Amino acid sequence: MNMLDHRLCLLVSRRCNIRCGFCPVEFTGEDMSLGVARKAVKKYLQNLPAETHPKVKFFGGEPFLNWPVIKAIVDEARAEKTKISFQVSTNGMFLDQEKLSYLKVRPELEVTLSFRAQEGWSLPGVWFTFVLTQNQSAESVVEKMKFLISEGYRQFNFLPAYFSHWSEENLGELEKTFQALLQIFKGAWDRGLELKIKNSEVFSPIPLYNAALTVDSDGTVYSSSLIESRGMDALRPFLRIGSIEDWPKEKDARRDGRFLREILKRWAGETWNSTCRVDELLTRFVNNIGVCSNEVLA
Repeated sequence: MNMLDHRLCLLVSRRCNIRCGFCPVEFTGEDMSLGVARKAVKKYLQNLPAETHPKVKFFGGEPFLNWPVIKAIVDEARAEKTKISFQVSTNGMFLDQEKLSYLKVRPELEVTLSFRAQEGWSLPGVWFTFVLTQNQSAESVVEKMKFLISEGYRQFNFLPAYFSHWSEENLGELEKTFQALLQIFKGAWDRGLELKIKNSEVFSPIPLYNAALTVDSDGTVYSSSLIESRGMDALRPFLRIGSIEDWPKEKDARRDGRFLREILKRWAGETWNSTCRVDELLTRFVNNIGVCSNEVLA
């Protein structure tokens, strides 16, 4: 586990209304109960190192399919004046007026969207996750990016389709895409638009997954969100570190990044090399964004 990562990830739903071909999540149809969520957050706060700001992430599946639990946890934290930063990653298809009204006055709940949603750009601190797949051209990505900026989105997270095959041609087009995106960022900064990239704020020793305390829908605690994936049954015992009834000690919660990477490599099989290649391209792009951003600020 990354020594600086003290987030709590709650797998609030193992359901989803769409099944993207690149998504590795195992959909079992289960939701986390409010009782499990409450106990997980309580145990997490009780065992959080001193002077550490609590951060709780709701994920799935599609988290908004279990909206009542998310809302209850956020409202209870506010009522008890517990300063928790929340984050939810959603496809945005259930972002109706009721949720929009609620989220607009809950800046402590940061939303990451992966599809355009009505008025999604207006949410405080909203991020848009731009999924990059093998069948996209650099030109199509540029057009979509320009449209999202025109709608009002200013913060972006880029996510290549990990754990799937990328041909040399696909990789060449992805590199071209990142070069084009870099020019969009530079042009926006020159015009005074404050575009930001989420990838530079998140570190994990393993591609795609969170190296953080993860509570499954049944209350079992794991050292990584790797456990949400299909075909992880044989490796689940290596990731399990406790439960909401038997909360892991700090020393048990820390898993060396090399350990998690070896588990991921074993699980990924023949797609591992492609995953490493696209992750290297993404890392280079993020680093280039950081260099250009510093040059602008200077």
